[in-house]
Amino acid sequence: KAKKKSMEHRIVIIQGFKFNNHQNSADEQPKVAASNKVPVNLREEFRYFIAKSLYKRKKYSQALKLLDAISVRNRLYLGAKYLKGTIYVDLNRFETAIREFQKVSNHKAPVEYYDEELIKTISNLALGRIFYEKRNYPLSVLYYKKVDRESEFYPNGLYEAGWALFKLHKFNEALSVMHSLHSPYI
Repeated sequence: KAKKKSMEHRIVIIQGFKFNNHQNSADEQPKVAASNKVPVNLREEFRYFIAKSLYKRKKYSQALKLLDAISVRNRLYLGAKYLKGTIYVDLNRFETAIREFQKVSNHKAPVEYYDEELIKTISNLALGRIFYEKRNYPLSVLYYKKVDRESEFYPNGLYEAGWALFKLHKFNEALSVMHSLHSPYI
């Protein structure tokens, strides 16, 4: 049984390389992801990687259809939600993007997700940026403060929060945040 699973996994990886090398048309990719060519236990993951490839080629509607088919119990669910938010930002549908990023930010995991903390961190950073662009500076600061202190994105979130505080005329707080950027503890 282990050999069969290993072989199925190799087949999926090979098929994935074919898609990433554009040997199949974009129209064929979603069909293969739903077909019997992909083992059932890997179908949702395969959909995610095809959707990511479609996103890079700006085929947003096809990518969104595949991402919608990824269940909450799949380890790539949060990644799918984040990618959906990114697509909606590219489509200038900011309210929908906000909802997708908030689903990631507030999600309580029924399973162990792939890179959960990283995806939540970049979702909070995205929310901070969207609210900053919408001139909703208090919400912007709120989401910037949710950026994980241990992540590589923390200094960016802190810097951007400083500018949001400046826009709120909270000059002392903004200055304090900017000073903390030069701290050896960051």
